[in-house]
Amino acid sequence: MLKNKKHCKLAKIIGIIGLALSFIMSGASLTSSLINITGNSRYIKSMFFIDTKLDTSKGDIKINLYDFTDEEKAIVKDSIKEIDDLSSRINYVFSDEEDISTNQVINIYNNIEFKNSKTAGDVDLRSSFFTINIQYPININLREGLINSHDENDKSATLLSHVVKHEIMHTLGFNDLRTDRWLGKSIMYYDTDKSSDYGVVDLTELDKKDIIERYGE
Repeated sequence: MLKNKKHCKLAKIIGIIGLALSFIMSGASLTSSLINITGNSRYIKSMFFIDTKLDTSKGDIKINLYDFTDEEKAIVKDSIKEIDDLSSRINYVFSDEEDISTNQVINIYNNIEFKNSKTAGDVDLRSSFFTINIQYPININLREGLINSHDENDKSATLLSHVVKHEIMHTLGFNDLRTDRWLGKSIMYYDTDKSSDYGVVDLTELDKKDIIERYGE
């Protein structure tokens, strides 16, 4: 009887180790909106509470755009290029402009229906257990009609541009900010309506500074 109990305990231990190894090898699955419920941390954390980061060491990052009009594509590209221009280590290329072969891919899907009607966009992220890098491919989903929503104080600023920059910032390891102390200070504040009330419809100086500090000029 004692011998059987030992075998049962050993089997359980082996099973637990197996599950842990399987989880480690597959990578920790992250959803940006759920990383930090309190929203006090500027950066997305790994399962060990270490800041995650996008691997930009292999050159070009290919961006595929799905279900966008030409006008929407132009806004998305301009928005992403603003982030690209901040650091020489970040280099985005668009699949309809350049034919490149790379495993570093970000897919952006438009006209997605969300269960929560207030959701403007989301991003699915996966981090590496061993390197703490955010892994490719990355998928960004955007709600339809964002191009038709303009900031009251700046009619040239569309919600589409705001949301694209916000979601791209997620791919660079920046977290949703859910406490009001971030209002007016970062495009990563989670409520776009409140954020625009405080005049934030674009990258702030803090956002730009942090991107440069994390990825270099």
